[in-house]
Amino acid sequence: MTRILATVFVALLVVTAPVTAAVGPTPTGGTASSLDSAEQETPDEISWVTTGADSTAETTTKGPDLGSALAMGDEQFENRIELGALEREFQNADSTEEKESLLDAYREEVGERTIALHEREAAITEEYRAGEIDSDTLLRDLAELSEEARTLSNTADTIEELSATDPRISVSVRNVRGELDRFDSPIRQEALDATYGDADRTEPILLSAAEERLVLSTLEDGTYVREGVQFDRFAPDEPGTFDGLTELDDRGPELYPWIYANLFEFGISGYDWLIGLSLDHPRGQSMSYIDATTQDVVMEYHTLDVESLPTTSTVSRTNENVTISSNRVTDGGPVWVEVTDPDSGDPMDASISVEGQHSVETDEDGTAWVLAPEGDVDVTATTDEGEVSITVRDPSS
Repeated sequence: MTRILATVFVALLVVTAPVTAAVGPTPTGGTASSLDSAEQETPDEISWVTTGADSTAETTTKGPDLGSALAMGDEQFENRIELGALEREFQNADSTEEKESLLDAYREEVGERTIALHEREAAITEEYRAGEIDSDTLLRDLAELSEEARTLSNTADTIEELSATDPRISVSVRNVRGELDRFDSPIRQEALDATYGDADRTEPILLSAAEERLVLSTLEDGTYVREGVQFDRFAPDEPGTFDGLTELDDRGPELYPWIYANLFEFGISGYDWLIGLSLDHPRGQSMSYIDATTQDVVMEYHTLDVESLPTTSTVSRTNENVTISSNRVTDGGPVWVEVTDPDSGDPMDASISVEGQHSVETDEDGTAWVLAPEGDVDVTATTDEGEVSITVRDPSS
């Protein structure tokens, strides 16, 4: 099936699918699954993109970056000039055919530049994995790619607006929207805000890279945000492979079994290369972009209540002055830590670090959630009374 037909199928789902509360696994079309939920073994964990225990992983923070902000400002200025020239050329065109040809050429350029964004993102991730750039540079470059995607979206908006001025012109940019939208995420938005000085993020951001994989995660005020990209799952030059509504309808529960087994509501966006799934569930919200050819996740992000996530069993260790207790969310999720006085059991103030990365202070109750890479990790609590460390296992690694 061609990508155009795949887009038609998704568009039909958007029109016909009711938004319902789900009991048991619910496919993307909104109808109840024919399988009895009691007969299915649904994992308790939320499925997400992972990079493996051998990945390159570091934490970093993001603050104002004048050089990057100026560079992005220059690009925005050049885009405004370019769009002004497009509007004048469109108005001065002698015929409808000439206008349509002009808009079609700009649409083609937007599509090519969008694919180039994917390629550049994969390239800078590989540079980070190879040790050629550090986590600060990777995060800066990712923010700049997101800003460039927004600039291309502005061009797409102008093409759409000009096309709408003449009913005889048929130039649609709808199919490029998903490819550009997927560069926008809560973590990248925060990085952009910090770059421009609109927000100075002090909490660490964990970046983890493996071959053809990138994961970013943050943790703030009890909210865990995790973004994952799978570069090799994007196949823009290949035909779509969904054979019909049923196959497309079943793919979501295969990718996210726990979410679909507990789904509140969902939305589907149909695009040419990517299909967007917006999912609300008891643990938060998830957004996923699935390639119409590989039928796999290209990019996803989850905004989750960290306290709602299942964890491993708690392990503890005590030295003369401090007791540390800890568990973790598997597959590279965060680590929970509690630090107490070994005699009284009272909470203690402590700085917590995982694998020597950025430290986090415990709350008044002596607990903290801390970002952690995949695999077994060493957790260290530093207090006025001394230091104690413990190894927390990740059974999924």
